[in-house]
Amino acid sequence: MKWLPNLSVQRKLLAGFGVLIALLVIVSAMAYRGMSEIRASQQELYEDNFSVANGLLTLRNNINAERLDVLAMMEGNPSEREWRLKDLNERYREDDAVMERLLIQLRDEPEALGKLNELKALRQQFLETRSTQVMPLIFQGKIAEARRLFLGVQFERQARMRAIATELGERKTAEAQHALRKAEQAANTYLASFVALGGAAVLAALILASFLNRTLARHIEESRQLQARLSENSAYTRSLVETSPDPLSVIGADGRILDINKATVEITGLPREEILGSDFSIYFTEPEKAREGYRQVLAQGSVRDYPLRLRQPSGTIREMLYNATVLRNDKGDILGVFTTGRDVTERKQIEVALAESEAKYRRLVENLYEGIWMIDQDNKTVFVNRRLAELLGYEAEEMLGRNLMEFMDEKAAEAARRNLAWGHQGVRAEYDFIYRCKNGNPIWTHIVTTPIFDDQGRYQGALAGVIDITERKRSEEEIGRLNATLEQRVAERTGELAASNKELEHFAYSIAHDLRAPLRAINGFSRKVVAGYAEKLDDEGRRLLRVVSDNAVLMGELIDDLLAFSHLGRREMAWGPVDMESLARSVAGERQSAEPERAIEFAIAPLPPTRGDSAMLRQVWANLLDNALKFTRGRPAARIEAGGKIEGGELIYWVRDNGAGFDMAYAGKLFGVFHRLHRQDEFEGTGVGLAIAQRILQRHGGRIWAEGRPDAGATFYFALPGDLPSGAA
Repeated sequence: MKWLPNLSVQRKLLAGFGVLIALLVIVSAMAYRGMSEIRASQQELYEDNFSVANGLLTLRNNINAERLDVLAMMEGNPSEREWRLKDLNERYREDDAVMERLLIQLRDEPEALGKLNELKALRQQFLETRSTQVMPLIFQGKIAEARRLFLGVQFERQARMRAIATELGERKTAEAQHALRKAEQAANTYLASFVALGGAAVLAALILASFLNRTLARHIEESRQLQARLSENSAYTRSLVETSPDPLSVIGADGRILDINKATVEITGLPREEILGSDFSIYFTEPEKAREGYRQVLAQGSVRDYPLRLRQPSGTIREMLYNATVLRNDKGDILGVFTTGRDVTERKQIEVALAESEAKYRRLVENLYEGIWMIDQDNKTVFVNRRLAELLGYEAEEMLGRNLMEFMDEKAAEAARRNLAWGHQGVRAEYDFIYRCKNGNPIWTHIVTTPIFDDQGRYQGALAGVIDITERKRSEEEIGRLNATLEQRVAERTGELAASNKELEHFAYSIAHDLRAPLRAINGFSRKVVAGYAEKLDDEGRRLLRVVSDNAVLMGELIDDLLAFSHLGRREMAWGPVDMESLARSVAGERQSAEPERAIEFAIAPLPPTRGDSAMLRQVWANLLDNALKFTRGRPAARIEAGGKIEGGELIYWVRDNGAGFDMAYAGKLFGVFHRLHRQDEFEGTGVGLAIAQRILQRHGGRIWAEGRPDAGATFYFALPGDLPSGAA
């Protein structure tokens, strides 16, 4: 029985060893579980929160860089724009990859995913506007327009994108820090359990101490490194906050400023130390309005574009818009408010200037004599000035919102629809139109319409200038009636004149026929008396008989010229091309051959051709050259020039001589029938040649005139239209 005590001790030892082994197993399991949780926390931190935070901060940094690069393209050397645009596009491609990765990582977080999708949509709108509007304006050199667009809607999109990226980035950074704290707490918990149980298993602790210490030391080092990374990330986030061009601040739950960035210091004009800890509302012109905005943030969770006016130490007022979001801790308790400001002073100044300009031009438009009418794409009236309303008998407010077609009858409406259809195609139209006044009376107007299109080329309506031409139309109708009456009277008088001319021609031919026989008798008997009775007559008698004979011959020439002049009025014209130079040279050659004993120099310059009756125009050249030959008869050497040119839509020709000339006081008598400026014994002729030339030119739609000085020669000009018809007189 001696072995029983020994056996009991052995069992006790075995039991104690078993308990020790059990304790070691439990402690080891707890240690393993703690280490596993630490690894899981680290894995979650690395792969999720930290990765997402870095991605969002990268987007935020690139958004800021984008703004600076675009402004640099506006202000910098135009030669640098191409490579800057290339860098912008490369950065956008990198951002696209980051965005797609973030969308996958946040797919199980609806709220964060919603904000990220909003950021993505804003990026797409920003890129489209930048590519299709801002960049073309920059490359066209329209920097002011590009700046206005970029600092307007583009600026707002950038601000919202930065706010979203900052909010999500800071949230993910906080979640990463929270995960780290949980990992450290778990490690400490399981380490405490291990130490507590180690008192019951000292031997196991001694055996496993070295191993556990090394393992824990490794994990503690990894945690330290992770904390260092988070610190670096926090520094990186801080650098982004400090480099932001927008004023950023954190306001505590008591309304005092906890943190600000460099932009806030710059816009307030105060040192950081003075701002921190102060009441945020004291920097605004309306502190109560600022505090009301703060209360709205606390009540609603956020506000957007809250307007405030910031007063700088110099007294300068800056117009600001603020976005603000509530900051909460892990338990949901409110810690304060994060604000993002945007200086819109320049934009406000532009808006004020635009408003003043609009008011000025509205006053101008309202006081124009011309009516102004603007419609939208649905033909609804959106603006009329006072003059237009008065023309139609309305108040301007009565016309607003009404369809254009309501102010006209159906016939006019159909014409208006046709004209508006042309306007949709960008055609600017001008026409006369009838509107119906409020009292039902029609009013004639003259309209000039200009279609209106937006930046995408979509039709937005039309603008019309309207002038009352009712009185003019009445005058035109009266003139039309008077013209009709006048035309009837002219037709009647023309018929009477034609009959009178015909009777006159018959009379002229009758007189010429009746006068020729007596003239021939006078001339013949005078010659017979001279021939048969010359010896019975003294010198005076013979002279008188010669005078009788010469005057009879002159009378015959006058009758011939009179018949020729009369014949011009009823002769049909044979229209065709006329070589004026050939006609002038032909007549000059004939005249030179007829008087070989005279020293005559003809100078015929190149002459432009025309259209007309060749025979009649040859007569003009003949009469003018004969006139020049006659009045140069007293010169030892006669020089006669002919020239021509095209001037003012007319063909102008001339004949210049170095003959006797004339006094310009009598120039108006040169072209009358039988009018002469010289005596018959000085220069022969009947005084009909120039009248015939004038009559021919009048039938061609032309004119004739002369210039000269006594004893200094004369120049006779005649002009024909440059667009003579191809037929009919």
